[in-house]
Amino acid sequence: MVLSLVRTTLTNIIEAIDGNIIMTPDIMDAIDKVSDSSAPHAWMYDASGAEISWILPALGAWVTSLLERYNQLNNWLRTSRPNTFWLTGFFNPQGFLTAMKQEVTRMHKGGGKDKESWSLDDVIYHSMVKDKEYEMIKDI
Repeated sequence: MVLSLVRTTLTNIIEAIDGNIIMTPDIMDAIDKVSDSSAPHAWMYDASGAEISWILPALGAWVTSLLERYNQLNNWLRTSRPNTFWLTGFFNPQGFLTAMKQEVTRMHKGGGKDKESWSLDDVIYHSMVKDKEYEMIKDI
């Protein structure tokens, strides 16, 4: 959604500057924001004012984040599950963490005499800081 919104906005800016479409207040606002090196309001909030993407003050940081998020999700889709995840790269990291708990719970759903059945509340998060650089971890 955000990618198509960015593409549409930038296409409209080009078309409006070329005189092919009418310069609307939304397009003018987007031009002003990009000129000021910040992300246009429409890229971060929908018409109701609800947040639809991340909030970063500088346009460069916002676009870098967009590209990194795209690369993380696209690589996951095209190849396989990564060894590491950029947690803040998810729009809803809490949803990702809950999905992890659900996956572990399903792996321990019981069914046999020897298998223990876990509930979602039985699963806890555990993190450990490792002395490794990201580049080393992603190749494991």
